[in-house]
Amino acid sequence: MKVYKKRIYWTLTIYIIMLVCILVSIQLFLPSNYFSFTPAIITIFVVQFAIIIAIQWVRSKNNLIIADNSIVINTFSSKQELKFNDIKGFETHGWQHPSHPLKYILIKPNSDVKSDIKVHPSYINFTEIHEWVKTNFSDLDDLKRKEQHNKALKNHDYGFNTTERSNFVKRSKKVANTLNSLGVLLLVFTFFPSTYTYVLYPAMLVPIAAIIAVFYFKGLIKLEHFARYKLLISKNKDDKQKLSYKSLSVFTDVFLAIIVPTILLIAIVIKKYIVLDHSSALKAALIIAIPLLLCCLFKTKEFQYNNIHSYIKSGFMFVFFYGFFYASMILLNCTLDNAVATNYESTIIHKSILTNNKSWFKSTDYRLKLKGVQPYKSIKITVSKEKYESQQIGNSYPFKIHKGKFDIPWVADNE
Repeated sequence: MKVYKKRIYWTLTIYIIMLVCILVSIQLFLPSNYFSFTPAIITIFVVQFAIIIAIQWVRSKNNLIIADNSIVINTFSSKQELKFNDIKGFETHGWQHPSHPLKYILIKPNSDVKSDIKVHPSYINFTEIHEWVKTNFSDLDDLKRKEQHNKALKNHDYGFNTTERSNFVKRSKKVANTLNSLGVLLLVFTFFPSTYTYVLYPAMLVPIAAIIAVFYFKGLIKLEHFARYKLLISKNKDDKQKLSYKSLSVFTDVFLAIIVPTILLIAIVIKKYIVLDHSSALKAALIIAIPLLLCCLFKTKEFQYNNIHSYIKSGFMFVFFYGFFYASMILLNCTLDNAVATNYESTIIHKSILTNNKSWFKSTDYRLKLKGVQPYKSIKITVSKEKYESQQIGNSYPFKIHKGKFDIPWVADNE
């Protein structure tokens, strides 16, 4: 028999560090007459500290026991036991994103009558527990992967014979990896505004290609499928979790091929174009994004009506679909606009300088706010440093309003 206890100090340590940081920040950044440690404030901190101590005391009573013929988890108020003969296998559960640590190991019984046992990484020598579980019980994740693969090889939608279906699965992974690699490559250009003109159309084409791939590969490529990753924990003597992820599923995804270009396109819209009326672009993006997302989810069978994560992930993907089509429509409206712009003059009512001093993305924008012309209340434009310095509030300033390819008016500086 071997007993494993939970770590009980890390929560307390984090709380103390946070408390010290808060107190130091108050002393450094707030005026002495703005905040003072009244008895009420001190009482709140003492109560919080007492609650943390109580939680840690309760956790100290928790342990996991590996006996001769069973595994037992004892908590402050309950006891849970599974005989080895009643264990079907185990699943390894990570957080939603593959860069996050292990969430828990789920030991599943043969019968639905008995409850699953969750083994969290908070146990001391957790790596040893994980290795023992892997050695003695079936990996249900691997069994599921093999079942998925065998099911794909029998699916006539993927080819006429086993060889064609196998090649179809392999090709789906190559296509998804290529599209995701292109998406990550576009991320580099987000931090270099001077390159926006050259990456504009590639940034539109990559997500479109990704959506086409979702339909072409008939559900093998998903929009977001981090569940395809299996968490691997390496052995080491000091029990530090070294985490890595390996793709073991027959499915793959084009998540990066959609979100990264979308972020880039939105950055281009914000940086280069001043749109006077967003309403038509927002409506059109909504009309396109909702049915297309529903079709994609239906094709990939990602959405599960009884799973809260499905609603969250679907909402998350909708935001990026909506952002992609909105930004694409604005950019096409401006770049394809060949109509003659209308010249205007208006009074400068405000000047401002926006500076970003981050080491990886330094930039300075010089902006003028102009008195509006009907039907617009005011107009903001970005100008060069020389023009900014040469203009004063109250001056008359010339500018152009473009009609837009899709009748979405936008403004350009009058050079």
